[in-house]
Amino acid sequence: MKKIFAFLLLAIVFTSFATAQQWVNFSSSNPGTPAMNLITSNAQTVTFEVAIPGIYRMDTIVNGTTFRRLFLPNGAAVNPEGSPEIPVLKYRVAVPKCEGINVSCNVISQQNMTPCLLYPVPHIIFDSITGAQSEQFVFDSVAYAQPRLNESISIITADGALREQNYVEVMVKPVENYW
Repeated sequence: MKKIFAFLLLAIVFTSFATAQQWVNFSSSNPGTPAMNLITSNAQTVTFEVAIPGIYRMDTIVNGTTFRRLFLPNGAAVNPEGSPEIPVLKYRVAVPKCEGINVSCNVISQQNMTPCLLYPVPHIIFDSITGAQSEQFVFDSVAYAQPRLNESISIITADGALREQNYVEVMVKPVENYW
């Protein structure tokens, strides 16, 4: 009886470690949050860098299919429900008054991860009574059947002004679509 109990306990512990989040380091072996550092800011140019120390990954099995979930600290997924859950970062950057704004990106380093099937963006269900939320699995096979496209790593998603200071919202995509 003790052997069976010990075996079950070890199996539960192993399963919890096997399905736990794992840190994939890009620039730091210690988990941390991405940082945006301003390098220059003048009437013609705003230059900044985004340093991403790493990302969390977790393998999840749904209906016999293994999916990989990626969690970027301070990141969020912007794809529609059922499409691959690819985390992005968004930053509001103050810019001078000007006719047009261009954004460019230089990748200083990159890391390849083994190709896998990314988990789809779930449908979030809110319980109006308890205020709790839960996820419902949604898989859009059409979204996964689309060919991979080389997308810009950074794009401007919005612009505006706050207290007479112009800004742009820059979305940084640190993960290439690789499903």
